[in-house]
Amino acid sequence: MLSEEERSEEERLLKKARELREDFRSLPLYQRYLALKKSHAEEVRIQNAEKEVDSLKKSLRFLSSEERKDVLEKAKAIQKSLDEEPLLVNEKSVQASLLALLAPLREAKL
Repeated sequence: MLSEEERSEEERLLKKARELREDFRSLPLYQRYLALKKSHAEEVRIQNAEKEVDSLKKSLRFLSSEERKDVLEKAKAIQKSLDEEPLLVNEKSVQASLLALLAPLREAKL
């Protein structure tokens, strides 16, 4: 059982953690990330391409060597077009920037 002092300290830390979370969520960069993520989720063409890559990769184990080679080439081509998709490039860039902001907290193991 926690003492009154320990409970008070725990409540103080939880309050500070909530404040940090809210501060982070209010950052324009975080808002930009959410908007990009939403656009990504709503972009049917991108969703279909991602599903196709996943499906092709899952089918590999049932194919012969020659068929595998063709399917891998097709999956790589689709993945390359996804990697060059401006929306996804922006999303990954903003995500990397957000992770860089969080790095000091991770390093401190808070």
